[in-house]
Amino acid sequence: CFVIRFGRPAEQLAERLWESRRLSFASSANPSGKGNRGRVEGIGERIEQQADVIVAADDYVASIQPGLDETSRHEQGVMVSMVDASGALIPEQ
Repeated sequence: CFVIRFGRPAEQLAERLWESRRLSFASSANPSGKGNRGRVEGIGERIEQQADVIVAADDYVASIQPGLDETSRHEQGVMVSMVDASGALIPEQ
């Protein structure tokens, strides 16, 4: 999977959660033993029903391996990096 900063919407969400003293986690959302082929629709029903927030970035994920398609590219997801190594919220892009 690729760890990225997914722009202002995700940063605002992380900031609000941080300010309200709520912890947040990000996951590439691949069902165990299966890949989602970089598409939100492939994350599986259980993950979709239990996730508080799903950030869709199918086009971005596909752009990481532009010469490949869902059948040939590596299984990949997208994680949102919300804090730096010291635990501070990542500043605005």
